[in-house]
Amino acid sequence: MKDYAYAKIAKTIKYPVIPIPQPVSYPVGPDKVKPDPVTILYFPYDSLRRKTNYTPKCNLDFDCIVTHDGFPGTDRWKEFSALMISGGSAPQRTQNLVKNATSRDPRQLWIARGMEPTASGRDFMKNERFKDWFNFTATLSLKATFRESYFSIVDKRHKKFNNMSEIEQAYNSFGKDKDFCWMVTACYTFNKRFEDATDIMNRLPGNIHMWGYAIDRGCMSKLNRSLVVNHGFSRRSKEAGSEIPKCKFYFSFENSNCTEYITEKFSNALANYAIPIVNGWRDSYERALPGSFIHISDFANAAQLAEYLSGLLANKKEFFKYHEWRLKYEVLPEERGTQMYNLLHCQVCQKVFETREANKESMTRIERISNISDHFRSIQKCRPR
Repeated sequence: MKDYAYAKIAKTIKYPVIPIPQPVSYPVGPDKVKPDPVTILYFPYDSLRRKTNYTPKCNLDFDCIVTHDGFPGTDRWKEFSALMISGGSAPQRTQNLVKNATSRDPRQLWIARGMEPTASGRDFMKNERFKDWFNFTATLSLKATFRESYFSIVDKRHKKFNNMSEIEQAYNSFGKDKDFCWMVTACYTFNKRFEDATDIMNRLPGNIHMWGYAIDRGCMSKLNRSLVVNHGFSRRSKEAGSEIPKCKFYFSFENSNCTEYITEKFSNALANYAIPIVNGWRDSYERALPGSFIHISDFANAAQLAEYLSGLLANKKEFFKYHEWRLKYEVLPEERGTQMYNLLHCQVCQKVFETREANKESMTRIERISNISDHFRSIQKCRPR
């Protein structure tokens, strides 16, 4: 196998620990009255209806009630300490949002939660009416008020591996029978995701196993379909649970090249002992878990990358160097509907409480972000197509 690519990628590096943030606890003494509860109304992407007290989960000394609701009437919004609004949901209810914004209590906090990359323009960026409503942001960016993540990388909590032989044993238990895999449904992109994938896949040995609608929607018109095993559409939960564990390499291609924009495509591969082939902002992967991925930018062209991947399949020692991080760390993937790995709700509860307590006497108007569109663009960099 050519050793030029491996020398460039597999450097001797110290793996980072990305700790789960722990909320600050405010003890309540026998003579101190428990504070009023913090109440947060969260507009999710779907129409969930549930109410959860995060006090025990977040180790808080005040009640923090998070209500998940579709889009309740604006007359109810005033009851809450804070509103957290998802970017993908907001444009659908602009009229109601504007109506409530004009009559909102100045002490109520508004949080803009955006999980899409800045390049897409989907999170609060296409409607000027959102411009100066929000106080805080929750995004994947390190510069946001609340840092979001689809996964966490932590010190190994479960059975520790003593050596690489034990890792290989665990790897083999998955019964991996597929060399290259990709699940992709949406055709829209803000980079060359499909062009790059096509160029690489056409040069790979053997079959490429694919799931999702994209392959039948003309997204990859130049792909040599004789190389593809088309498994059709598969829901994400099934994909993560029963398909990825059978794969040796997984194309974890994002639709944008933006800082910190790394989604479950990456973490699902790692959690299931597949080596992710990635295309996003390289430094962000390096900060997350160096030595665990193969980035397309480390190769001069698709032919060189395809040759390198072929070589890894034939070289067990070099192949398992991409699994060495498992000696010390593990990946906790997204837990759908709870976000408890990144403790978003814990962070929001704490911030709302602290802001309310700090401004109890003088809070007539909390400072707002002057232009939410410009703010999102300023906290995340994206490379053009």
